[in-house]
Amino acid sequence: MAMTDASRAQTVADVLAAVDAAGLAERRRQDMASAVRTVARLLGRAPEGIPADPRALGLRLKTVAPLAAGLSPGRGNNIRSLLRAALELIRPMTKGRSTTPLSPAWQALADRLPTRADRTQLSRLMHWMRAFDDEEQVTRFLHLPQRLRKQVDRGRLPPRRAAVLGGIAVAIEILIVAPVRLQNLADLDVDRHFVRTGRKLHLVVPAAEVKNAADLEFELPARTVELIEWYQAQYRPLLASPGCT
Repeated sequence: MAMTDASRAQTVADVLAAVDAAGLAERRRQDMASAVRTVARLLGRAPEGIPADPRALGLRLKTVAPLAAGLSPGRGNNIRSLLRAALELIRPMTKGRSTTPLSPAWQALADRLPTRADRTQLSRLMHWMRAFDDEEQVTRFLHLPQRLRKQVDRGRLPPRRAAVLGGIAVAIEILIVAPVRLQNLADLDVDRHFVRTGRKLHLVVPAAEVKNAADLEFELPARTVELIEWYQAQYRPLLASPGCT
């Protein structure tokens, strides 16, 4: 196991050092190191600048679409598996818990909770939200749908693959502006759930389809409407079954 300075948080660079020092079979060592370096490339940072926090890395990787990065879904899953194995070389991975402290702002909020039970119950959420303390990562996530669209519009992908990637772009965009449950997102119907009110387009989900039985309605920004119309006109016909809306 690679030794690191206890006064600082471990980074992905420490993970690479641990992989080199772990005495693994050569092929396994190469595969793990390649996966870790690929993760750094996908996140757009040097390994030294990425904290080796399994939960935070997992959240960041969720903002990266494998197809947009030139990776097949299978390769993307393999990279995640190898990354988890590499992280295990420098820290024990306890299911459901993060070993990285909360940021000062989140810790201040946690300290205001009245009971230990409240802090325990909300700990996972606060650690998950910590990933959004990174302004650069938030910006990358908010711009992800348009980056995916540009990837599709280059015209270098097979038609069906381009259509799938276009659908992913729209799904992420909708979740950014209208935070609905994933099941509601999957069940969206253009004719039933998208309602024109004058020049505005609203996403409307009736209470009968919502887990907490409350109507949901979101006015969609112009950029979201334009992205949906782009996908509907050019790519959805490649995926939709006859009569499907």
